[in-house]
Amino acid sequence: MQAQKFDENPLRVQEAPAGSDATPLVLIHDGGGTTFGYFSLGSLGRDAWAIHNPRYYSTEDFSGGMDEMARRYVDLMLEAGIQGRILLGGWSLGGYLSLAIARLLADEPAASITIEGLLLIDSPYHVPHTDLPEQQAEPNFDNLPPLVQKALDDCDELLDTWTLPSWSNENRTATLTVGDKRHVLHGTEAMHRPLEGEWTPLESSADSTDKIGTAHGPAPPPGVLLRCTNRVPPKDASDTAPVRVDNYRDDVLLGWRGRYPAFIRAVVDVDADHYGIFGMAKIKQVTEKVKLGLEALEGIEDGPERRDSHEA
Repeated sequence: MQAQKFDENPLRVQEAPAGSDATPLVLIHDGGGTTFGYFSLGSLGRDAWAIHNPRYYSTEDFSGGMDEMARRYVDLMLEAGIQGRILLGGWSLGGYLSLAIARLLADEPAASITIEGLLLIDSPYHVPHTDLPEQQAEPNFDNLPPLVQKALDDCDELLDTWTLPSWSNENRTATLTVGDKRHVLHGTEAMHRPLEGEWTPLESSADSTDKIGTAHGPAPPPGVLLRCTNRVPPKDASDTAPVRVDNYRDDVLLGWRGRYPAFIRAVVDVDADHYGIFGMAKIKQVTEKVKLGLEALEGIEDGPERRDSHEA
């Protein structure tokens, strides 16, 4: 595996093939602070960049929390010359940071970076850790390098009280084109690609979203969720409670629908568990799932609700 170059941040992971006009992708580190998994991915057919935690080696905290990290990562992208339309995403914590960055940029009309879509790699709906049930199983982190363990501990502290950014709850419609099929999605409707079979619709949630988000303000960029279908084995095999990342594992949208303004328009299932998704035995499959998610993101057109829409 290629050694991580911590003197370059972001680091270009892949270069677009000659003549490609695919939207560039920026992927943000997970709670461990590194981006090794992204270097294992096969060709995504576009420029791809990875942002690691710039304080990984110093172990210095971000005193301003997730908002300070979001601002710093925007600055890092600009310093690297990344601008214009991009897709933004990441695994686990990287998905949350992507949402925080998108919200920050939404308040800056003159920003030179435009987030066209969000790719959440097994980032379940976030509840501040202090509000979670006390009975949570622990994953087995016994063999982690000390710096990764320190980064994960810092991540837990960040997420203890952090709340997801607020967006408009305006009822919206979207068209999603994948392959040669065009799907029109109203409200909280989304499309689902299971492990076996083709895209199928997820019907609109019966839960009201009227009180979720704000009546005014920007709407979130459209998102695609890669969802692991397997649970993380607990450190104690006799533990029956789920590991924290599996609290919404049986929900196709990992808890997002009905709890947050609708932005996830497609879900792609991955045959892996949360912490094993970038294992070498899974990487060929994961590459194909990421490519499928990117295809879906580039096939989304989002806008205000229009009831005269139809499926083509």
